[in-house]
Amino acid sequence: MEMVQPALELRRALENGDGRKALPLASKNYESAKRTYGGSDPTTLAALGNLAAAQELAGQYVAAEKTLLALLPLIEKTPLPKEPSAKLDKIARWEAEISRQTVITNRKGVYNNLARLYLGMGKLSEAEQYCLKALEFMSAWPDANVTSELSVLGGIYLDMGDFAAARQPYEQARDMMLLRLNNGVDKKRGHPYNNLGILEEMSGNTDLALVHLREALDIRRESLKDKPHPELALSWTNLGRALLEYRPGSRAEAVEALKKGHAMGVLVDGASHPETLRKAVPLIRGLLADSRQKEAATLFDEVIHSTGNPGTANYPVLQSDIEQATAWMALETGHPDEGDCMNRLMDRIREEMGAMMLFSSETRRIGWSRDRSPLGLLVRHQDPLLIAECLLLTKGAVLESVFAERSACLKAEKEGKAAAVHELRNVQTELQALREASTSADAATQGVRSTLRSELEEKVSGLRKRIGIDTEDLLQSLRVSPGKVSQALAEGTALVDFCVSEPWRVDYSGHRRYGAVLYTTSSPGIRWFDLGEEAEIDQLIAGFRGAILNSDDSGVVKFNQKLFEKILAPLWEAAPGINRWFLCPDGELQSVPFAAMKGPDGTFLAQHTTISLVPSARVVIRPHKELLPQLLKKMRLVGDVDFLSSAPSPGGRKVTSTIAHSYASAGMEFSALPGTAEEVREVDASARQAGWATVLLEGRDASESAVARNSAGCAIVHLATHGGVLPVLQDRSLPLELPFYSSFVALAGAQATVQQLRDRSDRRGGASLDGFLTAVGAASLPLQDTTLVTLSACESGLGSTEKGEGVLGISRALHSAGARHCLSSLWPVDDSATVELMKRFYAGVFRGESPPEALRSAQAALLRDWSETRGLANAMAQAGGFVISSMDVPP
Repeated sequence: MEMVQPALELRRALENGDGRKALPLASKNYESAKRTYGGSDPTTLAALGNLAAAQELAGQYVAAEKTLLALLPLIEKTPLPKEPSAKLDKIARWEAEISRQTVITNRKGVYNNLARLYLGMGKLSEAEQYCLKALEFMSAWPDANVTSELSVLGGIYLDMGDFAAARQPYEQARDMMLLRLNNGVDKKRGHPYNNLGILEEMSGNTDLALVHLREALDIRRESLKDKPHPELALSWTNLGRALLEYRPGSRAEAVEALKKGHAMGVLVDGASHPETLRKAVPLIRGLLADSRQKEAATLFDEVIHSTGNPGTANYPVLQSDIEQATAWMALETGHPDEGDCMNRLMDRIREEMGAMMLFSSETRRIGWSRDRSPLGLLVRHQDPLLIAECLLLTKGAVLESVFAERSACLKAEKEGKAAAVHELRNVQTELQALREASTSADAATQGVRSTLRSELEEKVSGLRKRIGIDTEDLLQSLRVSPGKVSQALAEGTALVDFCVSEPWRVDYSGHRRYGAVLYTTSSPGIRWFDLGEEAEIDQLIAGFRGAILNSDDSGVVKFNQKLFEKILAPLWEAAPGINRWFLCPDGELQSVPFAAMKGPDGTFLAQHTTISLVPSARVVIRPHKELLPQLLKKMRLVGDVDFLSSAPSPGGRKVTSTIAHSYASAGMEFSALPGTAEEVREVDASARQAGWATVLLEGRDASESAVARNSAGCAIVHLATHGGVLPVLQDRSLPLELPFYSSFVALAGAQATVQQLRDRSDRRGGASLDGFLTAVGAASLPLQDTTLVTLSACESGLGSTEKGEGVLGISRALHSAGARHCLSSLWPVDDSATVELMKRFYAGVFRGESPPEALRSAQAALLRDWSETRGLANAMAQAGGFVISSMDVPP
């Protein structure tokens, strides 16, 4: 009887989220169980699990992790008892079943608790691994209650930025909870509504988010009778934060809710608990927004004082919140330590970029990186060096990490680790396909997939270590000082790093704005320019493009002038005499034909300056690789494609039903392109005359698999075919993988595939995209020796735009596969005009000019000549739509 009362008290303390009370009880209970049953008995292991849970509730995350990792091997080697025999008497069966359930609960619990702990600590890869293990283990019992595991899994994907992946486990947890509770009122019912509210908020569905958050609060208030509890405190805080951001007219209600959440957190957890400190951050913002600076300052002093709690040391999410809160306070109050606050914020970003490198896939890295940059705060601070450094750390970081990882693999192959590199690529491909698999599978299939995903993640981690892909080495490619970029520029050159920043005001007022960091060789080498509101500039871009494509000469003149004055004139005036510009665009600026624009003197920019598009300012310091004569003069050309060929391509990639439906319903028709036959033959003849070896793929031979087979070792790959963009895939609430299918070039069999997709009434099992080269396929091409890929295809330079990471289209994927330059089109192009442009472009390339310089000379001549004979808009449309992006910048 002596052990029963403490156990009941412990259970109540754990259920009430009272870590301070639970911790001594759990410690005493564990020691008692160990003395009574021994260290390996299931009852003792359960007590050890309770101790870890109490440590986590008390904010002792390091201790909780240590306890759980010590418990893990013990529960994994504990055999699972068989179901009690029917021959046993009632009491014996009951005891045997309790023992069996204890073992099951222990193993499930330690996996889930580790997952939840790592989620809070920001270690998302580890969190996913253990959560999948828990679901895999419980898949043997179809009726098992896994609502907690599903909620944690949803939270992991939410933090990864994969909102679509988060939705399924969250909704499954809600449905399971409602079914088990028979729609009764219980505080646990608040979990899924709170989670779905956060998901809808991050997906941009703010009205629905507020509905869910209010429902979660109402459920918890009713079930707990308004008694203090961590979950109720969280609901008050979440609702208040959402109201503050999305309902400006409800500021008073928002601040009141935030105060209730924080006060309850102090009451149940203590002022220095990490979760209480997190609740203080939005309250500080609310108080500042409500002009209550003195209250905000007092609370902030308490927060800073409380961060001395050792438990916060391994809580990077909290530390990031604290650094941002510090910056807000400094900006709003004009604090003398404002500069130091911004420097600490940059230190935090450097650490977070290391966390991004740990993800095994490019899509996961992109999802995690979304909206994490503190650029808006730094823009308000107006320090050009800090803004430049932030962009150097974050802009194009995912592409850079993929490119650096590819380089590490190439180095490993030369060192005799080719087998490991090959296996890593195969496992990553298999893992990516598994992530993209349809989510409409039954529970058993999902259990199998969870098991396989967990195994593959572990394989990837092990292979990366074997190959020598080190996170710190990858980070070195991002750790570039702005001064080093400026010093790397040659005389007569300049670099412009454009960006879009959030207002980052405490009252959520203001609009997103374009800005630019200008790098020059003259003093000051680094300058910052605020270019104006995003909406206004985007409208000018749309008007400029529309006038070009509609042959509206007067519209072209009007929009060209306004757009130039907005985005280029301040930079041109600050850096006169520049004849070569490196431009790193962001947002809709990525669809601007800069070389075709006219300057104040009435001439096209291509006539007197070379414009190179780069993914980040870091490119200018990367060791370059000359086109000639270092590489073999080998070239592959694709043209005159047979789109009706029904022969399946071995390279056709299996895709989900969502992607298949998008391709089937897009209304695509791929007619024959006889002009491409002339184009590739003209280029082929020119290449041979210059001493190049060429291979020409035409008709049904121009398949995706043939392109892959014949691209290895080629300095130039030229694809003349149809291209396109699926704008329906630009919704951020869709799976992370989908933007990489948003743009494509069509190869042999593309029209036959489209027709097959349209004819299928049931696409739940997905389909194969035979005949389409998307970004996913392009990223796996063997282009490590390739200097130039030419996409002579309509809209091949467009795709789904990701702020700070560029266009998630084929050009970007070709760069990640190793291509140093990629020529693509911003809109539909005319066959005969393209032939003429390509003839002039390759004449320059074969003379030894760099691809950007060769394109400049070709466009300058044609823009000048065609504007006189065909009109301004037509000249821009036919000669100005091609752009070159570069990962390699020769001097």
